[in-house]
Amino acid sequence: METYRNFKALKPRLLLIQISLGLFGIFIGYYCKIYTENKKWNNYFYPRVSINNIVVGEELLTNKYNDKFNDKSLIISANNKIYSIPYSKLIIDSNLDYVLSKAFDYGKNQSFFIKNNLIKSGTSKNFAIKYKIDRLT
Repeated sequence: METYRNFKALKPRLLLIQISLGLFGIFIGYYCKIYTENKKWNNYFYPRVSINNIVVGEELLTNKYNDKFNDKSLIISANNKIYSIPYSKLIIDSNLDYVLSKAFDYGKNQSFFIKNNLIKSGTSKNFAIKYKIDRLT
């Protein structure tokens, strides 16, 4: 009979321990899920990141962007003729490497939960490239 009373007295404590362990387990599971999701994005641009309004989010950082941004042409129409001059012949210098670095690092130095928020539902962020252009004379 004494054992039954001791068990009855321990029952609320056991319930409290079970609830605490359950909540701790849920927290650890959620933490692991966020950690793996954040780690997966270490080598990618965060979603909704763009450079000169070209979306680069969810892509790896590679050298293909030099072509992507510099392959455009300036089209001039004069005297019923159309002239096309590639940007690569006009551009002396640009800060493309710096902008790529800034866009890639965007959000990477934030806290654990802010990173996850940027991945899941972050706002759009656009980075502009500045060009130095050779004047045509």
